[in-house]
Amino acid sequence: MDNLELDFNLLVQETLTEAINSEEAKEFRREFLFADSVAEDFKAPDIAKGPEGPGILFEIHKDTFSFSIDVYPVEDLGTIWKGLSIEEKEIISFFEVPSLEVANYIVEQVKHKRFSSQEMNLFNISDPCASWWLKDDGNSFTLHFSVQSSDEDNVYELGPLGDSGLALQILSKSAEQLGKWFTINEIEVSRRKVTVSTFRDENGNYENGFGQLKDLFLNGEESTIPFDKDVISSNPSFYFYLNEIAYMRKFWLLVERLKKSID
Repeated sequence: MDNLELDFNLLVQETLTEAINSEEAKEFRREFLFADSVAEDFKAPDIAKGPEGPGILFEIHKDTFSFSIDVYPVEDLGTIWKGLSIEEKEIISFFEVPSLEVANYIVEQVKHKRFSSQEMNLFNISDPCASWWLKDDGNSFTLHFSVQSSDEDNVYELGPLGDSGLALQILSKSAEQLGKWFTINEIEVSRRKVTVSTFRDENGNYENGFGQLKDLFLNGEESTIPFDKDVISSNPSFYFYLNEIAYMRKFWLLVERLKKSID
């Protein structure tokens, strides 16, 4: 653990102690600077009410060619955030999640890692990389776990959403569960990619469930997951996994937006 992470963790711990012992919490205030993104319908946190419940406190460190993220999972964002000074809120950001388990999943993907700001310039096409990529072909999409050309149409870099081996293992066995969303044509799995395809109707449209699955990967839309109790009970680990992937994607979209505002 380096000194920078020690300082960050110590700051969070000291702030938590002060917040719990203080008689009056400081007024909440923060700002996010947003830039254009692939996910145009990305929804920012509600800054009027402030953070609540479990989540992540994080700080981005950026240089010319790479960046890293100090991350700290917490059970109660509100208590800590209200205790931060205005100056501290200018360098520390937060991200809300539904559970501490999801927060820990996100931390696992980014802690102690450096990420390239120009991945396309450092790797050859098809080289293994931390980021996932999605190629959208209408009634099919392919998740790639190796570098893809961003010059191609409908190719999107998703960020480090998780372990590619685990993703291949889970998605290769997902036909029964995904079949509850939409009619599956094929799920094709190879060493570094997985393709999911469906059918178009006579008007050239595909079922909503297929579009919802793409939105989950592209925009972190966890609300599209059909959290019906009976459906989840048949394979709860699959749906919890998709929920973690969705929140990781949503977190990465936030990181990309904030990173553009750092000089």
